[in-house]
Amino acid sequence: MNIKKLLVLIILGLSVVFAPVFLVFAVEETNEATNSSESLKDIMKNADLEKVNGAINNLLNKKMAMIGEVTRITDESITITNTSGIKILALNNNSKIIKSSKEIAVEKIEVENWVMVLGKIEDDEFTPHFIYVSTKTLRPKTQEVMIGTIASISAFEVKISTRSGDEEKILKLSKDTNYQDSDGEEASASNFSKDINVLVTGVNDDISTTALTLRSLAPLSDE
Repeated sequence: MNIKKLLVLIILGLSVVFAPVFLVFAVEETNEATNSSESLKDIMKNADLEKVNGAINNLLNKKMAMIGEVTRITDESITITNTSGIKILALNNNSKIIKSSKEIAVEKIEVENWVMVLGKIEDDEFTPHFIYVSTKTLRPKTQEVMIGTIASISAFEVKISTRSGDEEKILKLSKDTNYQDSDGEEASASNFSKDINVLVTGVNDDISTTALTLRSLAPLSDE
């Protein structure tokens, strides 16, 4: 047998031995690709496309909103302050200023008015599209929690002497104020009187504090 024939036989032998292995690898790669394709199909099938599209649109449009108190007004801009600092809002022909559901001119805005601004970031600058004006503060109300003793109480307000005894806090009472006994069960406002120790929660709007919950720390007289 000459060398050429021997080489041909060796090559044929190797092809017979390794062909199944190549076939297995090809099948595995095909199955993996098929499985990946099926997984993607399952993900897309279960995805909320409306939410996905909304998120993409928000990223593309870069919508933004802010609130603040007006400190300065010109024909070209409105300056506001909020927790982030001072913001100068440049106005353009597309900016709409709305107060009490009616479109108004910029000169109708007053210092100390509050505004809620909706717009977009365009060319790295915030462009206001809608400016809603309010004469009342839009600042979020802050919550208060205190423990103390009732110094006096009426149908409209309660005066609480704090634990330290250094301060008396007056809180408004409203029809939404919730009165609770020491177990957290609903109680009557008439059960609360001077010298009762209470836990009070309320909200502050920079002008006054309104009591949300008045809870006795000891059993009430009719418990």
